[in-house]
Amino acid sequence: MIQGLLFDFFGTLVIYDERRVHQRFPRTHQQLADHGVRLDEQALIRSIDQVFTRFELDARDSMLEFSMADIFTVVLNNLEVDPLTVDLEQLAHCYTQEWSADIKPIKHVQTLLRQLQREYQLGLITNTHFAPMITRLLKKFELESYFSTVVTSVEHGNSKPHPAIFQYTLETMALNVSQAIYVGDSYRADYLGAQGVGMNCFLVGKHARVPDAYQIPTVVDLPRYQISKMS
Repeated sequence: MIQGLLFDFFGTLVIYDERRVHQRFPRTHQQLADHGVRLDEQALIRSIDQVFTRFELDARDSMLEFSMADIFTVVLNNLEVDPLTVDLEQLAHCYTQEWSADIKPIKHVQTLLRQLQREYQLGLITNTHFAPMITRLLKKFELESYFSTVVTSVEHGNSKPHPAIFQYTLETMALNVSQAIYVGDSYRADYLGAQGVGMNCFLVGKHARVPDAYQIPTVVDLPRYQISKMS
């Protein structure tokens, strides 16, 4: 019998743009300019994106998560600024606030979670390089009270689809795989990740390699499916 529902965050509960070069980052640029960086804003953001891309490629196979501090340490070294002279936590707060400024919750998602919470224990597993951003966004959208457990990849150490992050969340929630269902939007990170520990997964959107019964138009359509009968 299903007792718990686990959710992805980005693309499932909130609408976001994963790109890193189309937003404005004036405060991030100013912070680095104060430490002697002479690049203009666009050049700086491109240089940050290039470091991000290298880290992402390296981490794809290992599924070992990296942090914003890791990113900015390399960026600063590339720009010949000593990372020890910069408050990396403050810089990460600033950058992630500007990157996430346009993120919005899926319409009616709060109503959905309120409804589901009456019957199921709810958990969240999200890949992120800065855990305080997730805390801030959950609070901003008034979603934090619905989740008994929030697991971020940067705090856990492994990113989805590594089975360890799914297993850890299930153990934290005192659930086994037959008692939980995962809901996400990425075939690799979410569907294969959940399947890797033997947990069923609903995937938002159209996916050629996912059975029709486990594809849902949006997360708010979830109650229309026979969750309680799945195991």
